[in-house]
Amino acid sequence: MKKHNIKFMNIRMIPGSVFNLSKEFNSKKQNISIKDELLNLLQYSNKFNLILCTSKSYDTTKIYKNLNNYCNIVIKNNLQNFVIGYDLVGSEDNNPDLTKVIDNLLLLQKKYDIKYYIHAGEFIHSKNSLENLKLINKLNISRIGHGSYYLIPNNDNELELNSNNIIEICPIGNYLFHNTIYDFEKLKKYINTNNIVIGSDDDNKQNSNLTFDYMFLFLYYRLSIDEIKKLLLNSFDSINENIYNNKYQINDFNNKYQINNFNDEYNKWYNKYKNILNNYY
Repeated sequence: MKKHNIKFMNIRMIPGSVFNLSKEFNSKKQNISIKDELLNLLQYSNKFNLILCTSKSYDTTKIYKNLNNYCNIVIKNNLQNFVIGYDLVGSEDNNPDLTKVIDNLLLLQKKYDIKYYIHAGEFIHSKNSLENLKLINKLNISRIGHGSYYLIPNNDNELELNSNNIIEICPIGNYLFHNTIYDFEKLKKYINTNNIVIGSDDDNKQNSNLTFDYMFLFLYYRLSIDEIKKLLLNSFDSINENIYNNKYQINDFNNKYQINNFNDEYNKWYNKYKNILNNYY
C-alpha cells in the first residue's frame, strides 16, 4: 500500500494466511487464533477492512462450520465494521458450483444478517461460472469478485448486470491466467452505468500492480481519459460505504486528484514500464 500510495482497500483474507504486516506480526508463522488475529489486525483499520474467506473446495459441512465460526467471532468481538463480509474462493473450474452450499449460505445470512462478496464468473468457459452467477440475486450479492462472464463476447445466456451489481474485474490477471478478452461495448457500457470497479489479482505472479490494470485498459481497450476517471470514481464510491472511519469523500477525490497534463505523465510512466507492459498485449 505504501509503495503504490494506496490510501484504503478491502482485503479478502483466509484467516491464518496473512503476510508480514510488521516485524512483530505474522499470523501464519505465529499460529495464533482467528480471534487474536482479527483483533491484532484491527490496528490497521484506517488502512483496510476485511472480507473473510473460506474455500469452495471444502465439503458443505466444513464451509458452513468455517463461516459460522467467523461470524461468531466477529459478532462477539464487535468487529462488524471491520469485517464487512464473507466470500468463497477457489477455482470454479475444479470445484463444485455454489448450488451445493446455497441453503447453508442463506441460513447463515438469515442468522447473522451478513453480506457476501462472492467470487463468481471468473472462468468464462466453465459451466460452474454460469451457475454461480445465477445465484447472485438469490444471495442478494452486490459485489462480485471477477464477474468476467458478464463481459465476454457472444454470451449466449445474455446475462445482464442490474443497477445493484458491481463486478470487480482484474484485467491483467484475467488476461494472463484465463486469456479473457472483454467485449469492448459491454466494458464501456458497464463502466458508464457504474457496474465495474478494478481489483488486483496475484500481483506478485504478474510482476504488476493496480496501476498496470488501469493502464492495460487504457492501452488495450482504448478507453478514454473520462472512462478511466469514471472507473476510479466507481471504485472510490463502492469502497466508501464500507470504510471503517468514513474519512474519504468523493468531493475530496474530485478536488485533489484532477487529471492534469495527462499525456506528459503517461509518457513518463510508459517509458519507465514499457518493457513489462509490452508483455501483456
